[in-house]
Amino acid sequence: MKLLVPRQSQQTDAGFDFQDSLSFWDGLFPEIKERTALLNSLKSLGEQLDESALRRLFDSQKQISFDFFEQEFNDTYVASIQQGLEAVNEDILGWMNYFKPLLVSCMEPLFNRIHHCSVVLEPRALFCRSVSALARILFQMAFRVLIAETNASRDEGLLKGADTVARATYYKEVLLQDVSYLKAVYSRYQVLTDMMLKKTGLICEYIESIITDYETNHEAIGRELNGGSTFGKLVHIRLGEGDTHNQGKSVAIIEFEQGILVYKPRTLQLEQRYNTFIEHLNAAHIPGFLDIKTIRLKNTGETGWCEFVRQKPCKEEAEVRDYYTRIGELLAIFYLFSASDFHAENIIACGAYPLVIDMETLFSADLFDQKTIEKSVFSYIGSLLTYSVKASAILPTMIRNRKTNKQVDLSGLSMDEEQESPYKSFCIMDADKDTIHIVAKNLAIGGHNNSVKLHNRSMESQKYLGEMLRGFEITYEYFVNNRESVLAYIEEHFSGLMFRVLLRGTVTYGQMLSTMYHPDLVQSFLDREIYLNRLFLNADEKHIALVLAEIEDMKRDDVPMFMASTDERSLYTCAGQALEGIVQNSALEMLRSKLERMGAADLCFQRRVIIYSYADLYRNDVYITGYRYHEAEEAQEPDGESQIHVLVEQVAKYCDANSISLTVNGQTERSWIGYLEVEDQFRTITPIGINLYDGNAGMVLFYAALYKYTQKRCYLETMREVLRPIEQYFEKNSIGKETQNGLYNGCSGAVYLYAVISDLLHEESYRAHADRLLREMASSRVLSQKNDVMIGNAGAILVAARLSEPGDAIIDPYLHTLAQKIIEAADVYPTGCFIGKEGYTGYAHGTAGISHALYKVYKRTGDEHILLAVEKMLAYERGQYVTEAGNFRRSLTDKRCDCKWCHGMSGILLNRLSLKEDGYSDSLLDSEIEIGIRTLKQVGFGADYCLCHGDIGNLMILQQAAVLLQDGALQQQVRRNTERLATQLIERLKGSPDFLENAGFGLMTGLAGIGYGLIALEDRNARIPNILAV
Repeated sequence: MKLLVPRQSQQTDAGFDFQDSLSFWDGLFPEIKERTALLNSLKSLGEQLDESALRRLFDSQKQISFDFFEQEFNDTYVASIQQGLEAVNEDILGWMNYFKPLLVSCMEPLFNRIHHCSVVLEPRALFCRSVSALARILFQMAFRVLIAETNASRDEGLLKGADTVARATYYKEVLLQDVSYLKAVYSRYQVLTDMMLKKTGLICEYIESIITDYETNHEAIGRELNGGSTFGKLVHIRLGEGDTHNQGKSVAIIEFEQGILVYKPRTLQLEQRYNTFIEHLNAAHIPGFLDIKTIRLKNTGETGWCEFVRQKPCKEEAEVRDYYTRIGELLAIFYLFSASDFHAENIIACGAYPLVIDMETLFSADLFDQKTIEKSVFSYIGSLLTYSVKASAILPTMIRNRKTNKQVDLSGLSMDEEQESPYKSFCIMDADKDTIHIVAKNLAIGGHNNSVKLHNRSMESQKYLGEMLRGFEITYEYFVNNRESVLAYIEEHFSGLMFRVLLRGTVTYGQMLSTMYHPDLVQSFLDREIYLNRLFLNADEKHIALVLAEIEDMKRDDVPMFMASTDERSLYTCAGQALEGIVQNSALEMLRSKLERMGAADLCFQRRVIIYSYADLYRNDVYITGYRYHEAEEAQEPDGESQIHVLVEQVAKYCDANSISLTVNGQTERSWIGYLEVEDQFRTITPIGINLYDGNAGMVLFYAALYKYTQKRCYLETMREVLRPIEQYFEKNSIGKETQNGLYNGCSGAVYLYAVISDLLHEESYRAHADRLLREMASSRVLSQKNDVMIGNAGAILVAARLSEPGDAIIDPYLHTLAQKIIEAADVYPTGCFIGKEGYTGYAHGTAGISHALYKVYKRTGDEHILLAVEKMLAYERGQYVTEAGNFRRSLTDKRCDCKWCHGMSGILLNRLSLKEDGYSDSLLDSEIEIGIRTLKQVGFGADYCLCHGDIGNLMILQQAAVLLQDGALQQQVRRNTERLATQLIERLKGSPDFLENAGFGLMTGLAGIGYGLIALEDRNARIPNILAV
């Protein structure tokens, strides 16, 4: 978060006044526009806080004095501190004088404990390493203050030296050893000083507790984990293996004379019971089930010790297949338990065995939603996905920065290749100069030990999807077939165990903790307190105690942690405070409910979630048609039932079987799962939503067309169930407030949907819906930031022009406004103009669709400026023409020549056909149509079946050309190729039953589009509209 008011620039000799601070606090909450609302958000400062009460808090602030310089210490102890500081990394070595007084004042009890301990091999070495570790931790807390003070000292002329390096050295070696200067800095940044002192004390206490634990239990630990022999004396304690919780504690790696162990500052009862459960499964003789290994451990009460596991490669590919089969088994186990957070750091690939090294999130608690969510089929599907097989984070799971759309995969199956973090980190520049400063960079994230390897090469998980599915099914079906005994075993062995509950993403806490050390926030305790009240943003009133606990944890530089018991509905803070009204159902209640629901339908749903986690796989392999367009053959009337008829009903049957329905207020709503795609980069599994492209609106069109085609009322009933969530959405949300008005992924798609089904079903009420929504859009001047057909203003133009008549007093001004918005966004190019930084030429996202829309407005208004824009866009496209390919480049920077509706020749041909149909003419239009038809026939087939970028969409465009040009031969070719493609697909379904399971459901890229497109191509009376050409 960027601070809006630089605090240091406001500083005067008199300090800060209250009004300065108010402005500063306003800047910490840019989302809040009113002062009253801000005061209401500062709940940790008291209920019903007003400005006068805040003024009293401001006036009562006290400055802490730090007197640790006056203390005297043993010379050997101080020398050991110095030795430890000199052992830190060279890049931070020069700053250690700042931390020495702090460490000296706090670490003497640890020094004495280590030097009077019989289980430590070399006391001085262990202590010095502890000093180095603490210094590195403190540096991360303080480096921004040190950089700010270096720059301030330079500006004030306090630094001496001939050059910038010498002046920086002077600051580190002279000023940072000047007691009066250090006192002033410690005092100025009193919050930071206080936190560093407390952090040091807590970590020293934690190190002592580790030593005491081993001293007490070393023989028992040896018996359990080292074949009866002790691990010998303690050599090194490596801290910082993960976030700190509960007063500075974190996982530690402990080195001994005879080996290495992992120390966890919590009870390992959950791990013990999990290991027992796995032993139970291994002994159950489940057909096809491969044994699972677990880590060895020793629980010592409130803490525990685990074996240190190293990554180990596979010896042969059979072991790789077994590894992924076991991953599938773990997916089923973790799905049953509603486990979460099994990301890359929590799984280690050990030959043919994936070893899970942390079980604190084996269970989940069913939490009340912080926001009231309207009951709908979409929210129901969302809840199913929340606790689906995806929740464990083993499957590919992208972490996305919503502001930049940068993403990274840190899942349990992520590769060990280096990835760029989607979030920026602070990097020190000019570290050896007095111009030292910080820049924010997206740093590389290294690989982890979770990637299975063969011959030193990581083996990609998507190639072993079949093995994962097989392991998942075998284990899942065992749970279903042995429901009662599985439940009885779990209730007996897991009742009363504590597990961790994740309330917010670690990224959220991490970013807040990082910002908390900004120099502006470590001078006043009140400033820090107010900043941490950002945690109350979007929090429900009943969560006040929970957020207060978060704030207290973060004041200690800890990531907040909450626990729950498997059989209770209470949530517990690190301090042991019970919080009620947050947990809706206990973990075991959730498990019982899930086990009851598990069966054939749920298995199918979970399989699809697994497959959708590899969305690129089916696009690049399963979905390829390999089809080639045939020109010579004539269409023949089918004998008996049409192949297309058989195929579209098969598609409908599959869509029905895999839909999810919910009864809301006595009426059934129906929808599906799909995946959201953001700018061709990010995909996430989600309810499909209401849009035309891949949501419920597209499914409605398919079922409406299918009813028209077959006259079977069952499809009409399904259509109404699929339409109902859309109706509910617009009953509760004004279309006038929508921010995306595009045709395929915006609100105008719903308007067009109502008009189409009105025509197909001859129901005027749907047309009345369309008219009402369109006029509300026009009256509210619904505009988008995007200008394309897919999600933006051009799509709104196509719908508004199609569904209204010229001279409409409401619609025509709206059309003109939309056109002007597009033209204002145009970028000039030497040969014309384009829209958007990419300069796409295609129909969905580029000039082909936009110029078609603009020409419709020109026909309405006669505005020559709009016609000029159309001509310039055509000129730009023609500048991207590649003669050798008989095609157009995709964009300014992407030189590919595609044959798709969305990008490439298919959409550009559609543009030329549409312009010709609307009366536009120029010297190149007819020849471009001829070239487009020829190019489509030659290279436009074989990639995919879908409407958006596949064979069926291209056949629909060729059919559009045949009708417009009155080309009977082309019509015959299209009919025959449609029959051949349908026959091929039927054979594909027979030989590849996983085709349907790998496919999406939606209109433009999925099964509904295949069905809709085939019906439209088969339709002899043009009753089914070409959805690609509105």
